[in-house]
This record gives sequence, structure tokens and C-alpha cells, in this order.
Amino acid sequence: MQRARVAHLSSVADARRVLIAGEGNGSFLAACARALPEASFTVIDESPAMLQRAAASWKKAGGDEGRVRFVCENLLTWAPEEPGYDLIVTHFFLDCFPEETLRLITMKLASAATSNSRWLITDFCEPECGLARLRARVMLRGAYLLFRNLAGVQARQLVKPDAMLENVGFQLFSRVTSDWGMMHSDLWTRSS
Repeated sequence: MQRARVAHLSSVADARRVLIAGEGNGSFLAACARALPEASFTVIDESPAMLQRAAASWKKAGGDEGRVRFVCENLLTWAPEEPGYDLIVTHFFLDCFPEETLRLITMKLASAATSNSRWLITDFCEPECGLARLRARVMLRGAYLLFRNLAGVQARQLVKPDAMLENVGFQLFSRVTSDWGMMHSDLWTRSS
């Protein structure tokens, strides 16, 4: 999963203001501490425990505390103090929401982005056909059942965000798949 998260990190090395939604345990943020030394970060998550873990990962990776701000809030109620993020990151986050909520989240994040922003996404997906598709369906069905019961994940199935991203001005620049096609790592770009 970490290889998928960092698949496009070298392509965004010039990012200066980064918004990370749903960072989780901080493993991507720790990689950013080294790969994006000039960037400042806003990390938003509604779980205080996850934010504490992300902060610990940042500190352990040698990240400067002045470069990161942790925000404990629901993304739908959050209002950015200053829009203008040139990089949005949502790894294993968008697949947690049903379609209408995902549409709102996509619009909210896009409103915080610059006119030439990039968006990194890593999420689960279903391969087109064959044994890989069957494997993914079984695993994803089990995962959604588990996470709905343990973590209160709202989604019951995958919703592909591609059309929503296109509706807010982003275009797919690069997609890398892994794990039998069950994960995709995307780099989306927006140009003014």
C-alpha cells in the first residue's frame, strides 16, 4: 500500500502547499517530510487518534513542526483558512464514501485547490475482467463489511470518482495499477 501511495511523489516535488485528507497513520506524510522539503502541509482527519499517529510519524521522520498543521474536523464542515493548495492528496480516502457524499467532498477539496493544482489519489478498484476481478470483488465486499462495522465507513461499494474530478476541472495525467489491478495510484492535474 505504501508503494502505491508514493508512486507519483517524485512528480510533485515542487509542491509548496499540500492538503492531505484522511492521512491515517502518517506513513505518506512521513515520506513527504523527506521528498517535499520546501512544502507546508495541512492534514485533515476527523479522528484524533489518527492525527496523533500521523503527528508521531511526521516527528519520527524528522519533519519540522512548523511545516505541518493537523486539523481534527469533518471534511464536509471544514472551511480552509486560505484556499490555494497546489497539491491535494486523498489516499485510501475517497473509497470510503457513497456517491453523493463523494461528490460533495470532491467539490470541497477542489474549491481549496489552485487553478493549476495536482491531486494524488490511491484507492481500491475492480479490474475489468477475469480472475483478478473476481478476487477483487470478494476482497472488497469483505473489506466494506468489516470497515462499515468497525470504523463506520459509509460506503457499501466502490464509487469511481473520475467523472467527479473531471467536473471540477481535473484531468487524469497518470494511473498506475498494482495488486492484480485492485489498487490504482493516480496523478490528476488541473490547468487554468
